[in-house]
Amino acid sequence: MHLVFPFRGLNIGAHHTALTLFQATLPAPIQVAPNTRAEREAAARGRIIFEQIRCSECHIPEMPLASPEFVESGPFNPENNLRPEDVSTTYRVDLSAYKEDMKKDDKGNFLIPAFTDLKRHDMGEFLDNEALVQGGIPTQFWLTRKLWGIASEPPYLHHGHATLISEAVLTHGGGAQKQRNAFANLEQAEQAELLEFLLTLRVDGGEK
Repeated sequence: MHLVFPFRGLNIGAHHTALTLFQATLPAPIQVAPNTRAEREAAARGRIIFEQIRCSECHIPEMPLASPEFVESGPFNPENNLRPEDVSTTYRVDLSAYKEDMKKDDKGNFLIPAFTDLKRHDMGEFLDNEALVQGGIPTQFWLTRKLWGIASEPPYLHHGHATLISEAVLTHGGGAQKQRNAFANLEQAEQAELLEFLLTLRVDGGEK
């Protein structure tokens, strides 16, 4: 499906709508199995370690979604963004066309492997490096990074200061200090296995 928007002459709200729809309809990330059996087995062990050291408490592996239909302008848009009552027409996109074999739970919800809880958490002193408080949110609070596609999206962290996934993990603090310490205390081989698992979370076409 291709969405085409005549940008010339659009107001700011329409530009935002077009940009939002463009992002919403990008190909969904995928999980790519490593090439060799040894790497595949390492990634499988890394997935278990991911759970054992409780990374999955915030990076929740699967998020239930009642409907794969994306609506813009949407009813959950925050203040100062276009909402359905502000426009004469809303755009609706069936996102199931962008993700093959979408799993469902026993309640009929679509399970999206986003690896996030979409919540803000205190990430500690190291990541408290913003000069301005925006929207009343303390500067050390950050939205849980989705890991869906992370291996194809370096550098890491909001400011791009981490060139390796391991560096990003070791900057966790605050509410994630225990998980950070648990990762740091793993044997080197176990750290490598966890990272091997994270490297399977890629954007389609991303090279390992």
